[in-house]
Amino acid sequence: MDIFVKAYELNEYLKSLQIIKDVYEAEQNMENDLDTKVLIQKYQDAITNYNDAVRYKLDITSYQKSLSETKANLYSSPLVKEYLNKLKKANEFLDSIKKELFSDIIDFEEKGKECINRG
Repeated sequence: MDIFVKAYELNEYLKSLQIIKDVYEAEQNMENDLDTKVLIQKYQDAITNYNDAVRYKLDITSYQKSLSETKANLYSSPLVKEYLNKLKKANEFLDSIKKELFSDIIDFEEKGKECINRG
């Protein structure tokens, strides 16, 4: 069987797992909540304003403060906290799979780097 077919099947299988479904559900909850949408938009606006201030060499103090405050407001939202928590768990799970699948290749790459650096 073609490796790409197997990769697709693995991808589809992983999407069917509850730990991954939980992330999608939490993301949908955020996207469907008006208060969360407003917080996200304010955070994105603060990032844009900060980047513009840096680009145009303005005093960034007030922009840094605004960015920090909007980020704190966003990250204190219960829906965002839930999403980030579920995303962290899913990423840890996927990292463990990646490590298991590619540990021999990664080890080989590291050994190759060590060999080159010694040479």
